[in-house]
Amino acid sequence: MALNFPSGPSVNDIFTSGSSRWIWDGSSWVRQGKLGSQGATGAQGSAGVQGAAGAQGSAGVQGAAGAQGAIGAQGATGNQGAAGSQGSAGAQGATGAQGSAGAQGSAGAQGSAGAQGSAGAQGATGPTGAQGNSGAQGANGSQGSTGPTGPTGPTGPTGAQGSTGPTGPTGPTGPTGGSNTQILYNSSGTSTGDAAMTFNSTDKLLTMTDGFYSNDTELNTTRTFPTSGTLNGGVFGPYTIASGVTLTISSGSNFTIL
Repeated sequence: MALNFPSGPSVNDIFTSGSSRWIWDGSSWVRQGKLGSQGATGAQGSAGVQGAAGAQGSAGVQGAAGAQGAIGAQGATGNQGAAGSQGSAGAQGATGAQGSAGAQGSAGAQGSAGAQGSAGAQGATGPTGAQGNSGAQGANGSQGSTGPTGPTGPTGPTGAQGSTGPTGPTGPTGPTGGSNTQILYNSSGTSTGDAAMTFNSTDKLLTMTDGFYSNDTELNTTRTFPTSGTLNGGVFGPYTIASGVTLTISSGSNFTIL
């Protein structure tokens, strides 16, 4: 027949079915073999020795007897009923097999500590004692040495810029560098001229004596010639234009590479 083992067993739990029993070892039910037949009941042991009787306690004080009540009238005696028949004693049932000891239950959880009782009310403050006399004024201590100078504080913000004063009068014109018709140029911060470079304003003639005209051999910046108006111009060659650079000649102008 099918066995219905209990679910959720604990270690050493015992399951009995018919004359066989199993014990749970923590992972499976292990059969323990068939139960033996019930042994005969042992003989009744002799009665133990009667212990000695304890000492008789002293008798309590006899209370005063209450007053005798009046005797009531004697009632009539009823008829004696017939005695019922004695039933036969039932057969003594066989003693049942000793059940296995149940598994030891786990210890109950420790009860939580009781709540802390509230603190008692603060007692009233006692009256303030009388003010004692002031002690004598102690002598002044010696002057301590001066401590080191603290660090300089941060500089305050700069005040607003004052208004610009009026422009002073223009000074006299300084002497012009170079001589008449010479082209002026800056020589170490001084305006000067050179007799080898002159400009005739009447004929619009630029003259350079014992000098040379020079220019770069390559244009490296995109340019437009001229930036306005119509002009003729040029450079000494050979002359190239760098990759990605454009030279634009305005309409009506001429640009010559000599």
